[in-house]
Amino acid sequence: MEAFRGFHRLEELKQEASQVMEEIDALVTPTTGTVFTIEEVLEKPIERNSQLGYYTNYVNLLDLSAVAVPTGRFDSGAGFGVTVLGSKGSDAIVSAVGQHIRKMSEKEASKAVRQ
Repeated sequence: MEAFRGFHRLEELKQEASQVMEEIDALVTPTTGTVFTIEEVLEKPIERNSQLGYYTNYVNLLDLSAVAVPTGRFDSGAGFGVTVLGSKGSDAIVSAVGQHIRKMSEKEASKAVRQ
């Protein structure tokens, strides 16, 4: 019975998310809120992967379009980026926004190297 309540609630949340996404072209969030070493992930795999997916775990559940875009590196060498989200079927818009962000980040990176 609880599983059916969960599925019903998920459908309600999908409808709410769909209404919000109809009002915007795209939503940009961090892809992850932190980075871990391989050793840290192996130490606590479920906990660490849950933390890494904090900004993205809901995308498939809510039937959204999304693309992760690398945007730079920390001094440690670990990469970071953003995720561009859109409503179901908005792959072209999501991709275009992602490409634009990628080009902007590459341009900024090349400026930093020249300085």
